[in-house]
Amino acid sequence: MFLQSAWFHAVSKPETAVPNRVLDTSLATAAMKPYEVLKASSSSFAWPLRLISSDRRDAAHALYAFCRVVDDIADGPGDSEARLAALQWWREELSRVYDGTPRTAVAQALATAARAHDLPRRAFEDLLDGMESDAREVWQHPTISEVETYCWRAAGTVGLLLLAILDVRGENAQRLAETLGLAVQLTNILRDRDEDVANGRIYIPVGVDASDSGADLTARAYEVYKSSDALIAELDRAAARPIRFIHAVYRRLLNRLDRPNGVRPRADLKLLLSASAETFWKTR
Repeated sequence: MFLQSAWFHAVSKPETAVPNRVLDTSLATAAMKPYEVLKASSSSFAWPLRLISSDRRDAAHALYAFCRVVDDIADGPGDSEARLAALQWWREELSRVYDGTPRTAVAQALATAARAHDLPRRAFEDLLDGMESDAREVWQHPTISEVETYCWRAAGTVGLLLLAILDVRGENAQRLAETLGLAVQLTNILRDRDEDVANGRIYIPVGVDASDSGADLTARAYEVYKSSDALIAELDRAAARPIRFIHAVYRRLLNRLDRPNGVRPRADLKLLLSASAETFWKTR
């Protein structure tokens, strides 16, 4: 780890006269191996990734690590200018991924995954657009269209890339990524609403629900979870297992949030992890 850190400071850090601690933090994470990033994050996504065949799991870890790095920049500390500058560096690193000249360990692993599984670059570009919108904007009652665009960028893109790793492509992959990505991100919005409001972000669309209870957004999430059921049923068993897992965990979370006084703290890992463990053993 210390050797990796020295390496990225010597080779990967951009030449600039202005220190950027946000970028430095992201580069420290990116010096780790992708699986180490996943392990350090204690993410519930470690569970569904275990359901991916061993020959594809390294690519999934690389995808997760890249997403973790850029998401931490978008939602982390630091002023907007520093976070946007860091994301711009990572956009350039993405170009190096596809040019075959990545500088960081995470990006090197991602380059291997992109070559092996023909990962669509446009999905990564859209993902970075979503991260930049979080770093740049203070969300205040966006339109429904804006929310759905954001959900595609923040979650649908990741789903499309994961499906490519699972060798699911074409119209079915696009539709499934759109529907399940929308459902998952709407669930995240409902889960994090109180914390987001405290940070000046209100993702509940204007005119959707006057009481701000999120009831209409909850109904929309249930609708798209149901739409994704038939699409998941079309997948072969190997591809369906991790996708069905994600569907089950987040659907269960939505059910929990839909109860009176539903639990909504972002750090409520016990709920996600208990659901993850239960679903994991059912789908083994």
